[in-house]
Amino acid sequence: MSMHYPFDIITLYQNSYNKPTFHVVQNDQKVTGAAMKQKFIIYKRLSTKREIQEHSFEVQDRIIKSYLDTAPDAYIVNSYEEEFSGASIDKRPMLQQAIIDCKRHNAVLLIAKLDRLTRSAKDYHIIADTVDLKSADMPDADNIMLGMRALMSQWELATIRKRISDGVNNAIANGAKCGNRTKRRRTFNREDAQRGVQTVKQNKAARMAHLQPQVKSLYNQGRTMSQVADMLNGLGVPTTGKGKWYATTVKRIIDFDASSVT
Repeated sequence: MSMHYPFDIITLYQNSYNKPTFHVVQNDQKVTGAAMKQKFIIYKRLSTKREIQEHSFEVQDRIIKSYLDTAPDAYIVNSYEEEFSGASIDKRPMLQQAIIDCKRHNAVLLIAKLDRLTRSAKDYHIIADTVDLKSADMPDADNIMLGMRALMSQWELATIRKRISDGVNNAIANGAKCGNRTKRRRTFNREDAQRGVQTVKQNKAARMAHLQPQVKSLYNQGRTMSQVADMLNGLGVPTTGKGKWYATTVKRIIDFDASSVT
């Protein structure tokens, strides 16, 4: 009933600008002694620094261990981890090595969650056509079911992007301005200044009101505020100030009193 995963750790660092940090965790014991066991290659990924708390390697380890506790015949050949954001699968060296190991040892690629592998349905199918996959959070799902999940996730992202884009365009059509105002030279009197301040507040409130339903929807689906921020940044959705989204930005939108917009 005991599982086999005594790791000897070899750590490689590559910390130059615009390059990933990656680690290789290898099991140097021969795989031949586990011929009758189900062999796995573990792959873990962080895509952004903000994910360190929510999707840390430790969190992924716990999800994977929970699955392995139900698989007494599991044999871990190698484990790979890397930090890479927004890169295609052929630019992730540890993923490529994990796939090579899977083919060499006739092993299954084990991940904590599907989005730790890729958020692209196209990339998913490229990998699934090469190796067998197991997502620890969906232990009963095979490659076909995971493929359907990947397609649905990509469709969801595309739908969210269109809805938010339509909302922003509608806000602009109704007089709201997205982003910072263009600076213009003009002599203001006190009444002009007051009207200008009021207009800015009204425009910002209108943009917040248009964004709020979609942001709330993403949050109410069980995501943390940081996860919602990451998704909105990934979709290219501008904040009310045309900046990046953070958990605090998401909270302001969620807590905003939309009834104040007339």
